[in-house]
Amino acid sequence: MNLFRCLRASVHAHRWAVAGMAWCLGLFAGLAERVPWTASRIVGSPEPPAPCQTEPAFPELRFNEPVSLAFEPKSGRWFVGQLNGELRSFVNRPDVKEVELVASLRELRPKLTQFLDFTFHPGFATNRFLFAAYTEGVGGTNRWVLSRFTVASTEPPRLDLASEVVIITSHSGGHDGSCVRFGPDGMIYASLGDATTPDPPDALKTGQDLSDLLSSVIRLDVDHPEAGRTYRVPADNPFVNRPGVRPEVWAYGFRNPWRMGFGEGGALWVADVGWELWETVHRVTAGYNGGWALVEGPNPAVRNDVKPGPTPIAKPAASHPHSEAASLTGGVVYRGRRLPQFRGHFIYGDWETGKIWALADRPDAQPMELVDTSFRIVTFAEDADGEVLFADYSNRCGLYRLVPNSTTGKGAEFPRRLSDTGLFADTAKQEPAPGVVSYGIAVPRWADGATSERWLAVPGKGQVTPVWNDDPNNRRWQFPENTVLAKTYSAEVTVGEASSRRRLETQVLHFNGEAWAAYSYRWNDAQTDAELVGREGANATFVQRDSHAPGGTRELSWRFAARAECLRCHNPWAGNALAFNFEQLLAPSKQTDLQRLVQSGVVAEPERWNRPHLTPASRTGDSLESRARSWLHANCAHCHRFGAGGSVASYFNFDAKLADARLLNHPPAR
Repeated sequence: MNLFRCLRASVHAHRWAVAGMAWCLGLFAGLAERVPWTASRIVGSPEPPAPCQTEPAFPELRFNEPVSLAFEPKSGRWFVGQLNGELRSFVNRPDVKEVELVASLRELRPKLTQFLDFTFHPGFATNRFLFAAYTEGVGGTNRWVLSRFTVASTEPPRLDLASEVVIITSHSGGHDGSCVRFGPDGMIYASLGDATTPDPPDALKTGQDLSDLLSSVIRLDVDHPEAGRTYRVPADNPFVNRPGVRPEVWAYGFRNPWRMGFGEGGALWVADVGWELWETVHRVTAGYNGGWALVEGPNPAVRNDVKPGPTPIAKPAASHPHSEAASLTGGVVYRGRRLPQFRGHFIYGDWETGKIWALADRPDAQPMELVDTSFRIVTFAEDADGEVLFADYSNRCGLYRLVPNSTTGKGAEFPRRLSDTGLFADTAKQEPAPGVVSYGIAVPRWADGATSERWLAVPGKGQVTPVWNDDPNNRRWQFPENTVLAKTYSAEVTVGEASSRRRLETQVLHFNGEAWAAYSYRWNDAQTDAELVGREGANATFVQRDSHAPGGTRELSWRFAARAECLRCHNPWAGNALAFNFEQLLAPSKQTDLQRLVQSGVVAEPERWNRPHLTPASRTGDSLESRARSWLHANCAHCHRFGAGGSVASYFNFDAKLADARLLNHPPAR
């Protein structure tokens, strides 16, 4: 058997070496004949100009996983908390280049796992108190900690680690919420999640259980502690003197309340990270019940095996479906002057989609989208004038400001018909324009019998280049600005008759130089052109003749995905351009297609060809494991991989080690 494996490996390596020589020869022959794509008209956006845009607040600064941000007016400094336990500060100048270390909490807490949030005491100018929430491993378990520290009156400021006073602790384990804010009443409010991973939902059954602090917003008086304690429970907390209930609880029924902000009259706004279908914003008052895990926003049945809490479930102030948001980040109530139409609105965003909304403080208010960004929005803050800043947790890890949009009218220029995009010389025949190159992939997604055709369009003489490194999660293609990937789906009117095939949809991915945008074009009945589908998407049903179906016909339900819905799958964790990846293009069955792309000069030659690749299910000569995992990768791995938001924590990406993928002998979570 070992000899057979060696012989097979030798033959395989020889095959790739021969292919590599052919590619190199073709590359030099093809580059001189490169036909540039000059017909592109996919620029800008079809949306009307957003009311806001973003700009770098401090262009020279970058941080390491920033999670919390606050301005301290007395010193005129910004403070930034990082996930690794470091607190840093810098002076409030747009051209600032220096960032000073205020403290590293790991010096005090070597087993610190996450620094989550901090806030200044309202009397910070005189008492120098800073309150911080973090998690740490202690004795084989994890705990959430809210502590008070003193900041030394030095320049630059330094946190006195020896001054720590632990205010309160709780269990930690995943969803830890942990926003810390002082209210206008002088009390400190802190949010905690359900302290578990996503599956199963609310595993500790704590969402409606007030015997602990989890899934709650707690309210404490830290200025007038009781004897022997570091805080006092305010007498007007809603559950004081109720048997079996923690009196610190102010509101409950939250899954992972990540960031909150106070508005006029003391209204507390909380953004709660959803589970599978909905993200929610809550306007919280004393005794508020957010419903988790009996409900998830409008979804009425998450768990039916938990006892409801002592107060009725409240209706969220806003609910976002996962077609437009997937991990909400609150939020500040706007008090500035640059955006006067949004004064008093709660400003919040989404980690996954990068969108930012404003929500008015009235019962019938609907969220208004302010801007659609490419950032991973992790926290918001106000400057001295009440203007809004936020931190980006992605590769840029910078701080950005929300400002009025200075652009007008660009949405009208976006092509509303497929024939206007410049992708095709003959749209009805799907003949690509000069410079647009077709390609195939090893394992297409399942599409209920529909088949697909694909094209790559790179403007001018730009080139797609492979970026290869040892980290499987960071092997990708690098695309020039305004690159377009297009895919047309077609289905048979009579199942089994290829001549009856009709086009349903052409999907377009556009890279603007910073981020990808997704659009759908729906083909008309005459099959001559396709019209741009609205941003909210659409549903359609097509009747097919099928001799195997009851009555001889079947209905094909088709979803034209919303633009934000597209980007839930085409996410950065999966590489955005899902099918244009090494696993698909380096498969032996597709080496001719990739060779042609290389020969055309549109794609640079890969440095390595013999990396793991996907295997079609029909390729019976390959292992069953490879074929099964290839199918799972093509259909599921865009969400079901680490960090990409799949509601079941199994990892279907082909490059994940099988032992770590939670696919075999792993208890089902749903």
